[in-house]
Amino acid sequence: MTNTDRSVYHKEYYKLNKEKIRLRTQLYYQNNKELINKRTKEYVKNNKEKRRLCVKKWSDSHKDDVIQYRKEHKNEAKEYQKEYRKNHKAEHNHRNANRRAIKRNATVSYANLEKIKKYYVVAEILSHFMPEKYHVDHIIPLQSELVCGLHHEDNLRVITATDNIRKGNKFKSIII
Repeated sequence: MTNTDRSVYHKEYYKLNKEKIRLRTQLYYQNNKELINKRTKEYVKNNKEKRRLCVKKWSDSHKDDVIQYRKEHKNEAKEYQKEYRKNHKAEHNHRNANRRAIKRNATVSYANLEKIKKYYVVAEILSHFMPEKYHVDHIIPLQSELVCGLHHEDNLRVITATDNIRKGNKFKSIII
């Protein structure tokens, strides 16, 4: 039997026995949950780059679907985040305190605090008058694997919240 024949056979078998296969798989999962979780964690740990590329490939090919889904479920996501923050207050406060400390330590003595404050004012004004929210972004992130930037007026810019969240702590070097 060739690979093509085998593939056709398996597809036909699956069509005819879909429910039976689903129940068998479900039973196997219930009986081997710990082993499966252990294997999955191990795989994730050992294949970070491969998984990142797969997720990127999928999200690039389904960009419109993802955008549409996010628009449709925007309120649900907000409610979930609000509930999560409420139930994990200590964790949320810890994260924010860390961010403030990093920002404070990354602020240099020669930074113009008035100019920095203006970036935040501009972001607030744009968020108020535009349909989308705006954030102040650190061009070179304050915390990153590659490089750590400064909280300085030359390292700030106002961009849409979507773009800022998508960027995260990533840094793409700019070649001049």
